[in-house]
Amino acid sequence: MKPLISKLDRILGSELRDYQSGLLKAELADLVLGYIVSSSFERIAGHRKRQAKLQKILEAALTSEELAHLGPIVTMTPAEASITEKAA
Repeated sequence: MKPLISKLDRILGSELRDYQSGLLKAELADLVLGYIVSSSFERIAGHRKRQAKLQKILEAALTSEELAHLGPIVTMTPAEASITEKAA
């Protein structure tokens, strides 16, 4: 899964402004999951629209086999991530 996580970081880092991630391999499944933070999401209202943007980027860059190994990936703005860090 490390090669897929590295590939995701490369792709998303080139497509999203101020990209940060917390992607990891799920312990009980052969999936990559986690979160991504980007200021690109600041102008996108709503979870569904953010997920649609992420899906469009990933479908254009990954194979169907790679896509099958993706689990839930949460999308956040830097401000949302800051709130999450403070709450932890």
